[in-house]
Amino acid sequence: MTDADVQKEIEDLYEEWMTAATVHDDDWYKSNLADEFYYFSAGGGKATREEMIDIANLSGNSEYKLYEVTSRLYGGVVLSHGRYMGKGEFPLDDPLVSPGMREKYGRGVELRFTGTWIQRDGRWQSLHLQTCEIG
Repeated sequence: MTDADVQKEIEDLYEEWMTAATVHDDDWYKSNLADEFYYFSAGGGKATREEMIDIANLSGNSEYKLYEVTSRLYGGVVLSHGRYMGKGEFPLDDPLVSPGMREKYGRGVELRFTGTWIQRDGRWQSLHLQTCEIG
């Protein structure tokens, strides 16, 4: 597998993730988040794989636009970073979105992210994700 192959595959997974978040596709999370997955959100929240699956089922209306992804392969691990825009309405019981971030998401907010992917059973699974607000 070349670096270009890995770059494309991980970028495609992030695009799928953005779609899964928009349409509340918890099956995507079940398939693509490692059992030990952990997330730190720009809004100050944190979530395990199981919590992310639960959050995927919350109602809400959101949209995401991926702007850039850079991925580097280190054996069976990929470190990635990039930038995306999030916009929408999030339910009050979403533990990943603070009141301040909820207001910003209503207008649209740009975020940076760093992620770690591991290869397991012949496919990539997300092990860790952390986001932060730009500006």
